[in-house]
Amino acid sequence: MDFEDLFAQAGRFREGLARAKSLLDRKTTEVTGGQGLIVVVINGSGIIKDIRLHPDALNTLGQDNLQRDLVDTINKAYERSRELAAGIMSEVTGFDLSNFSKMF
Repeated sequence: MDFEDLFAQAGRFREGLARAKSLLDRKTTEVTGGQGLIVVVINGSGIIKDIRLHPDALNTLGQDNLQRDLVDTINKAYERSRELAAGIMSEVTGFDLSNFSKMF
């Protein structure tokens, strides 16, 4: 392999990473918690795009449970985002990154 091939491969890899970043920013996942009264939408880059609370969430769950369930739902959303990112990066790079999200 010569340097031209190496640079060509590096360029393709860089393009693939840029494509992955774009996919991560656009792809979202939705996580529901708190008896279905809390919805968190997060993208593959780990940015929360929306949090929706049912109007009756506070009355139904109470303040302490609502706070706990909100934190739990956000944490699950981050976990799902990492899994989504690992899947997209595996697709783009060709490497199996299924355990990568569990490392951090």
